[in-house]
Amino acid sequence: MKESNDMLTLQEVEQLCNLYMECRLSVHEETELHYVLGKLPYTSPLIDDTRRLMALPYAMAIPKKKRKRRPWLWATGSAAAVAITIVLSTFFIPAQHDTASCIAYVDGKRVTGSAADAIVAEHIAKTENFMKTIENINSREQEKVNYFLNHKTPSK
Repeated sequence: MKESNDMLTLQEVEQLCNLYMECRLSVHEETELHYVLGKLPYTSPLIDDTRRLMALPYAMAIPKKKRKRRPWLWATGSAAAVAITIVLSTFFIPAQHDTASCIAYVDGKRVTGSAADAIVAEHIAKTENFMKTIENINSREQEKVNYFLNHKTPSK
């Protein structure tokens, strides 16, 4: 079995790209063009536009160049990583400045220790009591609505 090693010329590829731009290719032909553009190293404004429209990576069709080594890039990246670690650690590691469990302000004055704990506990109890009162009111109102909906007589 003989394999054909025919390769499309630049003009032929551009002609196919023109047909693609004019929407004159079938789905099968578009798929083949997609494959061809991914394999051939040709480049021109028309071919590059077609690759962009087909969402083909540009680097896919161009031979890879030898990459330059950039040691300063690694050093800069390492320094940035260290800086980010230090900044994030200051936000997420709690500071141990004050040993008080609660801090309260009464009439603009700071209160700490057991007095602050008592004030906070009192306010928590008042808040919970208020929330229970609101829940009771809501449940009574809901009972009234349910009673009204279930016992309403149809108008004649």
